[in-house]
Amino acid sequence: MKFNFRVYLARISPALRSVIIIRGSGSMIFGDEVHELGRYKMVFISPETLHQLHAEKWEPLRFTCIVNRYRDIPTLPDNEYLNKNVKSENVQKKIKR
Repeated sequence: MKFNFRVYLARISPALRSVIIIRGSGSMIFGDEVHELGRYKMVFISPETLHQLHAEKWEPLRFTCIVNRYRDIPTLPDNEYLNKNVKSENVQKKIKR
């Protein structure tokens, strides 16, 4: 069985969120960097931070995301925003739209 899950690229304003990895491993685009994720890793995402989680190694990435219930709705960055703010070639290759 092949798993192909992903969280869409998002920019959140102005809500802070926390992500806790419960199962699996993968990586996360975080601003202009890519970070590895593993079980029990906790990530704090500041407002307006570009981010995207990726399941890898043929296993699902399960996580809990904690947000303020009054947060605003995530917005998808357009090409202009990405071209201006993403300088890392590694991030540019990894982004899924």
